[in-house]
Amino acid sequence: MHISERVYQFLIRAYPAQFRREYEEPMVQHFRDQLRAAPGLLQRTQLWLRTMADLIRTVPQSHLQEVRGRVFVRMDQQARRSIFFAHYEASTYSQPEITLEHLLLAVVRSDKKLQRAMGARAAMELKNLRLGEANTRPVISPNIPLSQQCKEAIKNAGEAGVLKVSTRHLVAAILRQPETKAAQFLQRHNVSAEY
Repeated sequence: MHISERVYQFLIRAYPAQFRREYEEPMVQHFRDQLRAAPGLLQRTQLWLRTMADLIRTVPQSHLQEVRGRVFVRMDQQARRSIFFAHYEASTYSQPEITLEHLLLAVVRSDKKLQRAMGARAAMELKNLRLGEANTRPVISPNIPLSQQCKEAIKNAGEAGVLKVSTRHLVAAILRQPETKAAQFLQRHNVSAEY
């Protein structure tokens, strides 16, 4: 077995288990075929660049789709970006799960209109909701689960009866959990679901 193939098999462990059960064998075979068709160093370098770009794009998508199911599919681009950034925030601060606070940070990061509604001071204060020390070299793990409150918020956002779930629906869902730091922060700064 070629070392490139072994490295590729190791890298695809980043996909969810269900995804791997269904697609690992054909993916490895496809990579093996592409490797055979790339005899020179330049061609193999190009193959690896395409492969890494594909992994970077598809691994987070496969995890998000598995965890969030049909709700994620119905999210608009800003809401999807918010889920990705929430995952990044949790990874950066070595948190064991993605919390509502991570989700709120991500929504604010993705939604310029919400940033304006909150104001610069509130946005700076929001950064203090982060828990833990930032890693100088964060490891982005695809296996950080959603907290129960975060799962509930995403589910509630999806039950809003709309065709596309937006960041506004995520904010409304966060506000439905008034006991959380994220909802209390929004209330303190007079941010409503209509912002």
